Amino acid sequence: MATLVLLRGLNVGGKTFRPTAVAEGLRELDVESIGAAGTFVVRKGRSPEQIRRRILALLPFEAEIMVLPGELVSRLLRMNAPRGLPAGEGIRRFLSASTTRIRPSGRLPVLLPGPEDWQVQLTGLVENCALGYCRRSGQRMLYPNEAMERLFGQPFTTRWWETIELAHSKFGRDSPPRGKRPV
Repeated sequence: MATLVLLRGLNVGGKTFRPTAVAEGLRELDVESIGAAGTFVVRKGRSPEQIRRRILALLPFEAEIMVLPGELVSRLLRMNAPRGLPAGEGIRRFLSASTTRIRPSGRLPVLLPGPEDWQVQLTGLVENCALGYCRRSGQRMLYPNEAMERLFGQPFTTRWWETIELAHSKFGRDSPPRGKRPV
């Protein structure tokens, strides 16, 4: 089964990053880039450590690389996680991933910064994934990965739930022909 790979922090600090160049450099692994944030579907089997090494070799800088086995991604989607969509407009589902398993430190849900003015609602923890909702409240938005890093003291990267669904839909799909972009 395919693997989902999420790179962290590539759109900050003036780093030059071309996801399509990374995908091209990993052609023999049947890699497809999803968007510009460093989200990849790797269709040909390799261990998480081999995938990390191969990607790092193509980058001109160090990066955190979160590797999610396809079975985990499929399980999360079957669970339809996160559940219990809170009422209100402008609420988005997210998945934040870390390189290591997350150790729960209390009861869920966790509302950050607090119950009345929450911007990030953590509703589930599965292996190295944190699941929940995000909403803008006030002038400065608290991003899910920032909230998860504060809460658990380890690096995270976040993707909106729609990106996870899109990537999963490409797990079994053949790559687009070389030189052509999917429509």
